[in-house]
Amino acid sequence: MDNNNMIIHSQPNEATTSMKSLLGEAGVMKLEQDGIKITPEGVIKFYHTKHGTCHEAVSNFHITCIEQHNVISGDKTKYEIKITVVNADTSESETVKIDATKLSSYRWITEKLGPKYQCHDYKAFKTVIDILIGKATTKALCTCSGWGGNQYYTAGNTIIGNHPQNAIPHESLNGISFLCDEVSHDEKMKESGIDQIKNLFKCTTSLQMKILFLTTLLAIMTSLFRRNSLSMVPNFTVVLVGTSGTGKTTVMKSLFSFYTKLSRLDMSMGFTKAAFYRLAEVIKDHPLWLDDLVSGDDSIICETVNSVLRAAGNSGSSRESASRNSGVESLAFMTMEVVPDTLPRSSIDRMLVVEIEKGDVNFEITKQFSDENVRMTYSRAINDIIGYIAANDPDKVATSVYNSFVVNRNKLHDNQDIQGCSDRHLEDYAWILAANNFFVGYLKKTILIGEDNSDEELFNYAVRELRDEAIEMKFTMPEYMFACKITECVGKFQERKLEEELKPGSFGFRNEDYFFVTEMALTRILSDLGLVQNKSRLLKQLRSSGILVPETGRGLKYRLSSNNLIVYRFSRSGIRSFIADVNAETGCSSYDEHSLMCMEDLNETAE
Repeated sequence: MDNNNMIIHSQPNEATTSMKSLLGEAGVMKLEQDGIKITPEGVIKFYHTKHGTCHEAVSNFHITCIEQHNVISGDKTKYEIKITVVNADTSESETVKIDATKLSSYRWITEKLGPKYQCHDYKAFKTVIDILIGKATTKALCTCSGWGGNQYYTAGNTIIGNHPQNAIPHESLNGISFLCDEVSHDEKMKESGIDQIKNLFKCTTSLQMKILFLTTLLAIMTSLFRRNSLSMVPNFTVVLVGTSGTGKTTVMKSLFSFYTKLSRLDMSMGFTKAAFYRLAEVIKDHPLWLDDLVSGDDSIICETVNSVLRAAGNSGSSRESASRNSGVESLAFMTMEVVPDTLPRSSIDRMLVVEIEKGDVNFEITKQFSDENVRMTYSRAINDIIGYIAANDPDKVATSVYNSFVVNRNKLHDNQDIQGCSDRHLEDYAWILAANNFFVGYLKKTILIGEDNSDEELFNYAVRELRDEAIEMKFTMPEYMFACKITECVGKFQERKLEEELKPGSFGFRNEDYFFVTEMALTRILSDLGLVQNKSRLLKQLRSSGILVPETGRGLKYRLSSNNLIVYRFSRSGIRSFIADVNAETGCSSYDEHSLMCMEDLNETAE
């Protein structure tokens, strides 16, 4: 395919410039056709009689500029006319935009211009408009970025696709555009762009940057997944986590250096959920960056983060197609120093956390992405990828990526090492692997690379991350947390002796077989663990696990016959077995020291 037909760029004033050949010295269009003439006094109609030429006023204003806009909103297009006129009586100038369907009637003149502008013969005036529209430059006016048909609007003045159009940005997209406004003209230019992407991957010592880049490719295709009514679409938010000084913000700036600037995409300042929706409505198929949101009051932090995650995490989901979120067709990126402990599990499931530590970032490489030439080459490489999608039927490409996602999801599901991880996170990594499949395919067709082991490398990375998560989820099970917590509190329990009264501050009694826990002590333990609200469900789980041993006929509780105290009875051998089983299932040593200490406490007090 001829690359020259793949991308179109024009200056914003081009349409106006194209009309200058029609202007006379007075700045009035030179039009004298079909008995109609434009003059400084307005539009006149003239005709010849035996007594000479007669003139009749058509309007008291004349046209100085006219443009035709194809207003594109995703896959929908309407036609709009932009007219600049000058009032002959007042010399006032007005520029108005009119829906092309409204031009058949004169009513737009009063509605748009007001009573100062008079038209006495709209049929004659409409003839003028029709002639001038035929001479005017037609431009695409895009109200949102991203895919429309087989074309991709990058914002700014650039459209990538097979049908040449002149593009001008809608005012809602001001300040957003790719740095480069062209695709590569030859194979050498393409290779230099790909080399720059590979150089980008070296910004981090592990695969963090590659995962961020692959997510960016998914963001670019977001609306394609939705418009093809695929059963699953990417609907996660990438969260780059790192303490101050690790270089996480520098990494994100390098990743997004293909933009002219980031001020509209970085929403760290004054973020609100409504602001996110407003931005996402016009910036489609673009990644959105929300930098360092976590600062300040914990409750505000969690509220803000939850808003982001629910707005962005549900945005691309076909499950939300009927909701007000359905217009959001973007993927978001967040940076924060730590993931708040108080975030609910539902919010954590919406995150794909990528951790970065001190020493992970190669600042010599990231510094290169502040160089204008490097950024230009990188931006052109992004254009090349979009051009490749456009040339190979975007819908077919999206379906192919989806099919790759399904294959990788099934492959991960079958891996025994990650059983127990979040299904959502497993799907997130399946999308990352699918994006990598697409990128490797692009490289093979573009620069004819040989075998590539990046799929295996990424798959192993995903397995490690998901396995760690599966282990973490085991150790954060309420039953396990409770089992470990109660053993930490061994010293709070009195040795069980007949007729002995419970001392103030004591959690209850213990003997070699059981802990006998009071209602107040249980509430305190659960409160420390943040599990008070889940008390009833947790106790039932503990009973099913053989840890809680109630008295027959007393529901979940037990009565001490010596003093009639109503308590909860927990089996010490049941606790030991449960902790040992979890440790054996995970095969992880990171928690062994703590859990073994707990078991030693149990054993010591049981002797």
